[in-house]
Amino acid sequence: MNFKRMKYFALSFLLLSGCSSMTQMVKPDEKIANNDSLVLGRLVIQNPNNIALIMYFKNINTGKSYAIKKWNHIPLFGPKDEDGTGYFAINLPPGRYWCYKLVQQGFWEGVRNIDLYFNVPTASTVYIGSLIYDVSNMKNMLYLVATMKISISVADEQDDAIYYFKDFNYNIGTNIVKNLMSKDL
Repeated sequence: MNFKRMKYFALSFLLLSGCSSMTQMVKPDEKIANNDSLVLGRLVIQNPNNIALIMYFKNINTGKSYAIKKWNHIPLFGPKDEDGTGYFAINLPPGRYWCYKLVQQGFWEGVRNIDLYFNVPTASTVYIGSLIYDVSNMKNMLYLVATMKISISVADEQDDAIYYFKDFNYNIGTNIVKNLMSKDL
Protein backbone atom coordinates (compact mmCIF):
# COMPACT_ATOMS: atom_id res chain seq x y z
CA MET A 1 0.00 0.00 0.00
CA ASN A 2 1.53 3.30 -1.00
CA PHE A 3 1.71 6.39 1.20
CA LYS A 4 -1.14 8.26 -0.59
CA ARG A 5 -3.53 5.37 -0.04
CA MET A 6 -2.52 5.12 3.61
CA LYS A 7 -3.26 8.83 4.12
CA TYR A 8 -6.61 8.45 2.33
CA PHE A 9 -7.51 5.41 4.45
CA ALA A 10 -6.56 7.20 7.68
CA LEU A 11 -8.52 10.32 6.71
CA SER A 12 -11.57 8.23 5.73
CA PHE A 13 -11.44 6.42 9.07
CA LEU A 14 -11.29 9.70 10.99
CA LEU A 15 -14.19 11.17 9.04
CA LEU A 16 -16.35 8.08 9.58
CA SER A 17 -15.57 7.88 13.27
CA GLY A 18 -16.09 11.61 13.84
CA CYS A 19 -15.62 12.76 17.41
CA SER A 20 -17.33 9.77 18.99
CA SER A 21 -15.43 7.50 21.28
CA MET A 22 -16.19 3.78 21.19
CA THR A 23 -18.01 3.10 24.46
CA GLN A 24 -16.49 0.36 26.59
CA MET A 25 -18.80 -2.45 27.62
CA VAL A 26 -19.34 -2.90 31.35
CA LYS A 27 -17.90 -6.13 32.78
CA PRO A 28 -20.14 -8.28 35.03
CA ASP A 29 -18.29 -7.40 38.26
CA GLU A 30 -17.63 -3.74 37.43
CA LYS A 31 -18.89 -0.97 39.75
CA ILE A 32 -20.96 1.89 38.33
CA ALA A 33 -20.03 5.47 39.26
CA ASN A 34 -22.26 7.18 41.87
CA ASN A 35 -24.70 9.07 39.63
CA ASP A 36 -24.19 7.06 36.43
CA SER A 37 -26.56 4.34 35.26
CA LEU A 38 -26.17 0.90 33.75
CA VAL A 39 -27.80 0.94 30.31
CA LEU A 40 -28.84 -2.39 28.78
CA GLY A 41 -29.85 -3.02 25.19
CA ARG A 42 -29.21 -4.97 22.05
CA LEU A 43 -28.23 -4.34 18.43
CA VAL A 44 -29.82 -7.03 16.25
CA ILE A 45 -28.51 -7.49 12.72
CA GLN A 46 -30.81 -9.64 10.60
CA ASN A 47 -29.89 -11.32 7.33
CA PRO A 48 -26.41 -10.61 5.95
CA ASN A 49 -23.70 -12.36 7.91
CA ASN A 50 -20.25 -11.08 8.75
CA ILE A 51 -21.17 -7.46 9.27
CA ALA A 52 -20.75 -5.14 12.21
CA LEU A 53 -23.15 -2.39 13.18
CA ILE A 54 -22.07 0.80 14.95
CA MET A 55 -24.70 2.90 16.70
CA TYR A 56 -23.74 6.53 17.33
CA PHE A 57 -25.54 8.50 20.00
CA LYS A 58 -25.08 11.77 21.86
CA ASN A 59 -25.96 13.17 25.27
CA ILE A 60 -28.18 16.13 24.38
CA ASN A 61 -27.39 17.90 27.68
CA THR A 62 -23.58 17.72 27.43
CA GLY A 63 -23.01 17.18 23.70
CA LYS A 64 -20.69 14.23 24.34
CA SER A 65 -20.87 11.52 21.65
CA TYR A 66 -20.63 7.76 22.12
CA ALA A 67 -20.60 4.70 19.86
CA ILE A 68 -21.32 0.99 20.29
CA LYS A 69 -20.07 -1.62 17.83
CA LYS A 70 -21.60 -5.08 17.66
CA TRP A 71 -21.16 -8.06 15.29
CA ASN A 72 -23.92 -10.44 14.17
CA HIS A 73 -21.57 -13.39 14.61
CA ILE A 74 -18.50 -14.24 16.66
CA PRO A 75 -15.76 -12.32 14.82
CA LEU A 76 -12.58 -14.20 14.02
CA PHE A 77 -10.34 -11.21 14.72
CA GLY A 78 -12.78 -9.12 16.74
CA PRO A 79 -12.93 -8.27 20.43
CA LYS A 80 -12.54 -11.25 22.73
CA ASP A 81 -15.71 -10.39 24.71
CA GLU A 82 -17.93 -10.41 21.61
CA ASP A 83 -20.38 -13.32 21.59
CA GLY A 84 -22.44 -12.52 18.50
CA THR A 85 -25.71 -11.91 20.41
CA GLY A 86 -25.64 -8.11 20.11
CA TYR A 87 -26.33 -7.45 23.81
CA PHE A 88 -24.57 -4.50 25.41
CA ALA A 89 -24.23 -3.10 28.92
CA ILE A 90 -22.75 0.39 29.12
CA ASN A 91 -22.17 2.96 31.84
CA LEU A 92 -23.71 6.37 31.02
CA PRO A 93 -24.24 9.59 32.96
CA PRO A 94 -27.87 10.70 33.41
CA GLY A 95 -29.42 12.71 30.61
CA ARG A 96 -31.37 12.66 27.36
CA TYR A 97 -29.68 10.76 24.52
CA TRP A 98 -30.14 11.00 20.76
CA CYS A 99 -29.28 8.02 18.50
CA TYR A 100 -28.47 9.70 15.22
CA LYS A 101 -26.57 7.27 13.01
CA LEU A 102 -26.01 3.59 12.22
CA VAL A 103 -22.95 2.49 10.27
CA GLN A 104 -22.85 -0.96 8.71
CA GLN A 105 -19.40 -2.45 8.14
CA GLY A 106 -18.50 -5.64 6.33
CA PHE A 107 -19.18 -6.93 2.83
CA TRP A 108 -21.86 -4.23 2.44
CA GLU A 109 -20.93 -0.82 3.81
CA GLY A 110 -23.48 1.86 4.55
CA VAL A 111 -24.58 4.75 6.73
CA ARG A 112 -28.17 5.24 7.88
CA ASN A 113 -29.34 8.36 9.63
CA ILE A 114 -31.77 7.56 12.41
CA ASP A 115 -33.65 9.72 14.85
CA LEU A 116 -34.27 7.86 18.14
CA TYR A 117 -34.19 9.11 21.73
CA PHE A 118 -33.94 7.63 25.21
CA ASN A 119 -33.61 8.93 28.78
CA VAL A 120 -31.11 7.78 31.38
CA PRO A 121 -32.20 8.57 34.97
CA THR A 122 -29.71 8.98 37.81
CA ALA A 123 -28.19 5.88 39.43
CA SER A 124 -30.38 3.14 37.99
CA THR A 125 -30.48 0.23 35.56
CA VAL A 126 -32.18 1.18 32.30
CA TYR A 127 -33.36 -1.07 29.46
CA ILE A 128 -33.55 0.85 26.14
CA GLY A 129 -34.71 -1.97 23.85
CA SER A 130 -33.44 -3.97 20.89
CA LEU A 131 -32.61 -1.97 17.79
CA ILE A 132 -33.32 -4.29 14.85
CA TYR A 133 -31.45 -3.64 11.61
CA ASP A 134 -32.97 -5.80 8.85
CA VAL A 135 -31.60 -6.07 5.33
CA SER A 136 -34.01 -7.87 3.03
CA ASN A 137 -35.23 -8.20 -0.57
CA MET A 138 -31.80 -9.21 -1.81
CA LYS A 139 -33.14 -11.26 -4.74
CA ASN A 140 -30.71 -10.28 -7.45
CA MET A 141 -27.06 -10.42 -6.39
CA LEU A 142 -25.99 -8.73 -9.64
CA TYR A 143 -27.96 -5.57 -8.77
CA LEU A 144 -27.55 -5.78 -5.02
CA VAL A 145 -27.65 -2.07 -4.24
CA ALA A 146 -30.76 -1.51 -6.34
CA THR A 147 -32.73 -4.32 -4.67
CA MET A 148 -31.62 -3.98 -1.05
CA LYS A 149 -34.23 -2.82 1.46
CA ILE A 150 -33.20 -1.82 4.99
CA SER A 151 -35.66 -1.44 7.84
CA ILE A 152 -34.90 -0.24 11.35
CA SER A 153 -37.19 -0.85 14.30
CA VAL A 154 -37.12 -1.07 18.09
CA ALA A 155 -38.45 -4.12 19.94
CA ASP A 156 -39.16 -4.73 23.61
CA GLU A 157 -37.26 -7.91 24.56
CA GLN A 158 -36.68 -6.97 28.19
CA ASP A 159 -37.31 -10.46 29.62
CA ASP A 160 -34.74 -12.03 27.28
CA ALA A 161 -32.24 -9.27 28.05
CA ILE A 162 -32.63 -9.66 31.81
CA TYR A 163 -32.18 -13.42 31.48
CA TYR A 164 -29.03 -12.90 29.37
CA PHE A 165 -27.41 -10.43 31.77
CA LYS A 166 -28.29 -12.42 34.89
CA ASP A 167 -26.95 -15.57 33.22
CA PHE A 168 -23.59 -13.78 32.83
CA ASN A 169 -23.67 -12.58 36.46
CA TYR A 170 -24.29 -8.89 35.83
CA ASN A 171 -25.47 -7.10 38.95
CA ILE A 172 -28.52 -5.48 37.34
CA GLY A 173 -30.76 -5.47 40.40
CA THR A 174 -34.51 -5.99 40.39
CA ASN A 175 -35.81 -2.46 39.74
CA ILE A 176 -35.10 -2.01 36.03
CA VAL A 177 -36.44 1.12 34.33
CA LYS A 178 -37.85 0.45 30.86
CA ASN A 179 -37.16 3.41 28.60
CA LEU A 180 -37.33 2.18 25.02
CA MET A 181 -35.71 4.17 22.23
CA SER A 182 -38.40 6.12 20.38
CA LYS A 183 -38.95 8.91 17.86
CA ASP A 184 -40.38 11.19 20.54
CA LEU A 185 -38.15 14.05 21.63
